[in-house]
Amino acid sequence: MFKKLVALGLITGWLAVSGCTSASSPGAGQSGAAPAGQATTTASAPSPAQDPMAQIVAATGALKTYSLKMTLTVPGQDGSLEDSFVVDQSDPDQVKYQGTADFAGRKVEVIRIGKDLYFRTNSKQKWSKMPKSRVKEYDKLNGADMNSELTAIQAGATDVTTVGPEQVDGVEATHYTVKVDAAKYSKSLGVSDYVVDKTFNYEIWADSAGRMVKFESKLKLKLMGETSTFNTVGSMGSFDEPVTIKKP
Repeated sequence: MFKKLVALGLITGWLAVSGCTSASSPGAGQSGAAPAGQATTTASAPSPAQDPMAQIVAATGALKTYSLKMTLTVPGQDGSLEDSFVVDQSDPDQVKYQGTADFAGRKVEVIRIGKDLYFRTNSKQKWSKMPKSRVKEYDKLNGADMNSELTAIQAGATDVTTVGPEQVDGVEATHYTVKVDAAKYSKSLGVSDYVVDKTFNYEIWADSAGRMVKFESKLKLKLMGETSTFNTVGSMGSFDEPVTIKKP
């Protein structure tokens, strides 16, 4: 189970998001073509009535800082992956993030400063720097910033349905259901070998400024020779609040 959750974490973005852009606005730090710490192109946000996904991608990419929390589970399996990060993408050439991933009780602390990544398994342990060759492999699969994830969703979106207004932790938000072509989504993230589904739904809740505040997905992946459905529930907040992330 621990190995499966490690693989799950790499796919969905804990040692990195979305995760994590060819359509992101200032502040975007990562995409399938541009790993964290590299600059990306900018894009203006159209009216949400014209293109909700374009507004959400642009508004989220324009953030300087935010917090990210995710819970990932596999039906029929015990345990879960719990992620908690703060992200500073105020400098698109030096994206930073810091946080903890808890794999069924086993925690890993991570700090990313541009192209350098550091990790440790407990607060008493010295920080270790990941070799650059490993970081390159790591960047193919993830990004703690959600820009690459949202850009991949946008790249594969075949239909966007407005579910309607809902509250998310006291915030007024609009709920959207996005139908996604899995092949286009996978190509954008560079994980074509893992995704099994042909299509899937991605649920997004965005606030009045177009910033994503909640997301949910169910995605069938083939990892370690096994095919399983991975459920992700996440939230974003603390938008543009002061963040200090230093090299350990």
